[in-house]
Amino acid sequence: MITILCGEDDFSIHQALVEMKLKFDSLDSGNWIELKAPDVTSDQIIMSCSTISLFGEKRNVIVRGLIGLFDSSKIKLANWQNLLTLLRSLPDSVDLIFVDGTLKASNSFLKEIKDITSIKQFPVLKGSKLSEWVNNKAKHLGLNFRPGDIQFFLKTAGTNLWVLSNELEKLSIYTIGRQVQQKDIVDLVSDQDDSVIFAIFDSIIKSDISRALNIVSKLIQSGGSSISVILTIHRQLRRVVIARDLLKSGVRQNQIGAILKLREYPLKKTLEQLAFFSENDVKRWYSALHEIDNKIKRTDLSSLQALDYFITQLCYKRIS
Repeated sequence: MITILCGEDDFSIHQALVEMKLKFDSLDSGNWIELKAPDVTSDQIIMSCSTISLFGEKRNVIVRGLIGLFDSSKIKLANWQNLLTLLRSLPDSVDLIFVDGTLKASNSFLKEIKDITSIKQFPVLKGSKLSEWVNNKAKHLGLNFRPGDIQFFLKTAGTNLWVLSNELEKLSIYTIGRQVQQKDIVDLVSDQDDSVIFAIFDSIIKSDISRALNIVSKLIQSGGSSISVILTIHRQLRRVVIARDLLKSGVRQNQIGAILKLREYPLKKTLEQLAFFSENDVKRWYSALHEIDNKIKRTDLSSLQALDYFITQLCYKRIS
């Protein structure tokens, strides 16, 4: 079976791949081979499709970025005839998945194989389809938006599905058990990127209190929200704990990203950070988060004061 997943919506393509892996096999299987253009050769793909699987009946091969190369006339189709011949007689024991961006109708490789493939296109979601995606994601997370507030959320958070997914997760942590208010969206949804949170997280791990507080200060001065920082730290701690437990269970690092819906830099940093966390560290961080949550709700302490207190407590306890 040959499948093409293509389009600008790389989040939905990622999700589709995860679902296919769960359906065909399992996320922890050694039965998946992934190859990437432009370095991949015709012979490598042929070899990957021809090798007998040691892990199950199916051989699953993912090839990223290859078909898109043929949008240009500089890539000669004649050099890939051996692969095209194989594709027309691909055995049922092989599932070959091509992953690409938006492909031109004039693409020479696509023209050759479109009659023997299942093509699934993932254009960028807009308008009502984007609103529907947010609504479905919100229901999955147990979020309860007021009528009209999904549009307010989209105006604030933008249209990138990776960002929207992260922001909805933060809202689900903060508003558990109650309806989402517009103030929650204003307070929590920001344009801060993960690198800022990783920097704060790393500074606390290394007990560098001055650097952690300095980053927070600059973030707040540039319009960031202290509540948003607290919840994003909470989310990152949960990622680290899940990643640690998955590794202990024997799940491979390249599969953890699919489970956590992380890739590239965020995945790399999460795997790096988990090495610094013992069971006692996890309990200490969760205890500190619970403590500042109570302080914000039951005292006159502001969220910024609570965040400074949280960072100070963790840094000093780690030193001692």
